[in-house]
This record gives sequence, C-alpha cells and structure tokens, in this order.
Amino acid sequence: IPHAAIELDIPRRADAEVLNRFRSSSADGSLRIELGDIASAQEVEVLVRVNFPQGETGARAELRARVVGRGGDVLHAAAVEWTYATHVENDAQERNREVDRRVAEIYASRARAEATEANRRGDFAAARRVIDRTAARIRQYAGNDQVLNDSWNALLAERSRYDEAVMSPRMMKSAYFAEEMVMKGRVADGKARRPDNPWP
Repeated sequence: IPHAAIELDIPRRADAEVLNRFRSSSADGSLRIELGDIASAQEVEVLVRVNFPQGETGARAELRARVVGRGGDVLHAAAVEWTYATHVENDAQERNREVDRRVAEIYASRARAEATEANRRGDFAAARRVIDRTAARIRQYAGNDQVLNDSWNALLAERSRYDEAVMSPRMMKSAYFAEEMVMKGRVADGKARRPDNPWP
C-alpha cells in the first residue's frame, strides 16, 4: 500500500498523541498518522494516547479510525466507544496488560533515545534524570506484572551506560538504531513485523 495513513476522528474536547515515532498532523478534531509504504502482510503497530475531558456518568465518546491509501481511498474502518463511569468503577476496571506492556516498551525506548542524546552532549545528569523518571513512571502501574517490572528494572540497570562516560560513536549509532526500530514498530534488525500466520 503506497503512502498509507491512519485517520482518526477524535471525540469532541478530547486530544490524542501518537506515542510511536510516526509523522502526524492534527486539525479540527482529527489526527492523521503517516505510515509510509506498507508491504503485503506487514504489521504496523501504532499506539495513540487519548485524553478525555470530564463528562457525565453514562455519557459515551466514540473514536473513529480509517486506514487510507494514496488518494484517500478507505481500505479499512473501525470505531471504538467509551462510556463515562464513576471514579470507583473506573479504578475497579481491570487493566489491559498487553497495552500496558507495549506502552512501557515505547516509553523505555524514548527514554533510551533521550538519554543517548544527553550522553552525546556530555550531560550525564540529564541522561540520569530521564532514565530515573521513566523507570518510576512504568513502576507506578506495573503492579505484580513481571514483564512491566522487568522493564523498569532494566532501565535502572542500564543507567550507567548513559551517565558515566560518553559513549563511543559505534555504541551511539547502535543505540539510536535499536530505539528507532522499536519506535517504528520494527524488529531489531530493521525488518518490518509480520504475523506468524498472515492468512486469517
């Protein structure tokens, strides 16, 4: 699919942010995420954080999404609906751990990229702050999930890589490449993700 993109219609007074490193633009309650050229059976994972305004219990908010190709042809469309609930009901709702893990992976990758850039400038204090801040953020919602706890512990274990000495050009290049691949939803060697069984 050449020049593929995702178009989102955002609920009124809500705002959305793309967590991955894809080019995006927003206007008039819509968000467009540029995916580039997509190969057959290729998986592209895009994480979007949506912040809702306060609303009355029982009210509903809907987000509509479309995958479009060159010229705006709609290739796939879907919608997600949320219902406003009380604070007690919201707090009692079970977390989606798969989403939590992917978000944590993105946050950790962003932190490593920022820490690498701070290391390049010789600003070890800034590198340390971004690692510590991100580890604390993931830890807040990790609970007893082993994958999430491994994620923030790994960040802290790697801190000395960024805050003790300037990385070699080779190490810096490798770090930038690895985090860029995660942020673009690709595997470590730079290849696009593909499902184990592309045929449903």
